[in-house]
Amino acid sequence: MAKAAQIVNAYGTCNDISTDPNDDDFFPGDETYDQKWSVTERGACGKGTRIFMFKDLKTFQAAYKAQLDADRKESPNKGHRGKFLLGQDFAVLPDQKPVIRNAIKPGGLLILNCHPDFNPPTGYRKDPALVKGCVLTNYFED
Repeated sequence: MAKAAQIVNAYGTCNDISTDPNDDDFFPGDETYDQKWSVTERGACGKGTRIFMFKDLKTFQAAYKAQLDADRKESPNKGHRGKFLLGQDFAVLPDQKPVIRNAIKPGGLLILNCHPDFNPPTGYRKDPALVKGCVLTNYFED
């Protein structure tokens, strides 16, 4: 968690990471990202960016895609911009657009996007993810 917070701090503020779920900085609902998602630890950087450590990247991606597929039944455009920024063993939910823009610069993190209609403009990455129907991209649509 400390290494992930250090990486995130390069893109936005994540100096004081809390892993206490009773902390006021934790977001209601984040507990749904649990063992079924392969999440082993959750952290909050103040009242904004959250970090999720996971054991298995493919399991995490599959859980996200399954949730998105279910959510899209009621809201077809849900997830069109992606949601999580991914590192090798952690995911980030940033609180501000500038954090996202900084994080996806060359050499940074990539956005997990599992929306079936996602197609970034020419020149942006669209690398296959570990789960069919998902990609990793450096394209962020405001």
